[in-house]
Amino acid sequence: MDILMGEPEQSLEKEIEADLTIGDLTVHEDRNEVMHFLHPVVYMTNIKGLYKKDDVLETKWTSYITIFRSNVYLSIFGVSVLVSILFVVIARSANRLHRGLDESALVVWLDASWFTLAALAKQGVDYHSQGLSGRFIVVSWWIFAIIMSTAYGANLISQLSVHKEQKPFHNLAELIRSEDYSFGLIEPSITSMIFQNTKSGSVKQAWSVLRERAKTNPEVLDANPANHFKMVDSGKYCYLGSNYYLEAYQGKDCTLKMMDSPVSWQHLAFGMPKGSPLIDEFERTLFILNQIGFVADRRKKWFKTRDPEECRSSASVKPVNFADIQIAFYLLATGTLFSIMSLLSEIVIASTKKR
Repeated sequence: MDILMGEPEQSLEKEIEADLTIGDLTVHEDRNEVMHFLHPVVYMTNIKGLYKKDDVLETKWTSYITIFRSNVYLSIFGVSVLVSILFVVIARSANRLHRGLDESALVVWLDASWFTLAALAKQGVDYHSQGLSGRFIVVSWWIFAIIMSTAYGANLISQLSVHKEQKPFHNLAELIRSEDYSFGLIEPSITSMIFQNTKSGSVKQAWSVLRERAKTNPEVLDANPANHFKMVDSGKYCYLGSNYYLEAYQGKDCTLKMMDSPVSWQHLAFGMPKGSPLIDEFERTLFILNQIGFVADRRKKWFKTRDPEECRSSASVKPVNFADIQIAFYLLATGTLFSIMSLLSEIVIASTKKR
């Protein structure tokens, strides 16, 4: 039996006859016309893009206000207003009950507002309340303010120390629109064949762009993959090709990144000439090897992928949402409830004594 090592196109161009081809053989409808692909397939891969990431950090001033989500800011503002109003009610009631004073609502409001804001900023404020109801609300607000300010401060430190990675593009459509990055692929290859014959809008557009750019820069359709990898290392270039080739080159170089969304899926398989008497025997053997796990073991050995932990970036800082700090609101609500109950009790007791 004659075995051909390499691409099937080589046997067709050189008119070499063989019973089995061994190489990077991608299942494609054009090849189906002249050969039979054995089942099951050996490996499923996809076409992706490999590029070198820029060392650009996001340093927007908005990072200082994106610590909390908008609903958290609105909730803090809302409870600040409500607590200030409750302070005014409690303070005026306590002064009348315990001191016989009737202070201006505006003066009490200013004092209460200053206290609520200063507490959130963790600034010491002398705010004394007569009666148990005032003490409840003061303690509750201090606990709430400490939790809020601590959460903001901790996340602000993380925001300033953890660098957010900004990807230049996520898919082929964004890559085409990118003004900073160029892209290319090997021609002739199965990848270029897929790009030429595709019905996908973005892939078809990418091929048109490539053909146009190749008129002034033939390197984007260079037949040598080493030249494409060289341009990737130079920066601002994305090499479109088979995922397992790209991952093999990527290795442990954490400056090289893969495009998030695949362009197309590919199946790698053994191929034999159509009508070969060996097809049934080979497929039967391949089926048995697949059942006993031999194919899966070979797949792990032949197509090694990078451990995602090797280049895991620092944990990204997510904005604090309401669920993360809801305990602070629950504590404040509980303290407010006790304060109102205490205030009502004080009013009842005071009215009873007057009688």
